[in-house]
Amino acid sequence: MSSAEIPTYDSEQKFENGVLKESDVSETYIYRPLASPESGAKVKVHSKLSLVSHAKGSVSDAGCTTPRSLIFEAAHISSGPATVDTLIKSVQSVVDHVEPSVLFDGANKFNDFVGIVKQAKKEDLAKAWSILKSGGGVKSPKTAK
Repeated sequence: MSSAEIPTYDSEQKFENGVLKESDVSETYIYRPLASPESGAKVKVHSKLSLVSHAKGSVSDAGCTTPRSLIFEAAHISSGPATVDTLIKSVQSVVDHVEPSVLFDGANKFNDFVGIVKQAKKEDLAKAWSILKSGGGVKSPKTAK
């Protein structure tokens, strides 16, 4: 790798009384997805952050009573109790979004279905399966199977 291909990172910050007023960052990368040294792209990223204003005062808790990590945590949304009826309705929703072709939110509907299956009792799953297998509960039994 030649020195022209080494990624660079230049950063400059300006502080005033311990407060960051401005940050200026430039990054350069050589992106070569293929093995050929002739192919690829040079990527330049420039970011600038400036403090526009500030005000004195205390930070309100804004109703935050539970400490959280800065690491992203996916929402744990409960779709309610998993009954035979909700299982069959969820299958119908998936069928509606994948037949005759997969719609934009088809994957989300399938993900919702998986969440309901995770919460369902074994007996409810077995009953819903037998209803669906016999062709009941949905508009398109062939697709539901």
